[in-house]
Amino acid sequence: MGPDGSLPEVRERTPREVLLRHAVGEIDHEQMMAELEDWDYTFGGPPEGDPDADVYIRGSWDQIERAGDLLSDADYQRLLEVTAPVPTAE
Repeated sequence: MGPDGSLPEVRERTPREVLLRHAVGEIDHEQMMAELEDWDYTFGGPPEGDPDADVYIRGSWDQIERAGDLLSDADYQRLLEVTAPVPTAE
């Protein structure tokens, strides 16, 4: 509880948290991949409305990019495949 007796804020789960939970054995590989494959990722870039800004706003996909040893190359490739934009017929 907080100093005023209130409950602490619950943070949103992140891809990194999923990776860490797998690393410590709280979830198995299949659970990790199922959750990461279904994740509604955001992608980093300049701030909206200011494409020339010298600032990079991180997205949730950055946590996958920076996963290091928490994610195998094969798992990373799988996530790339499932998050790639689907081509549309024109």
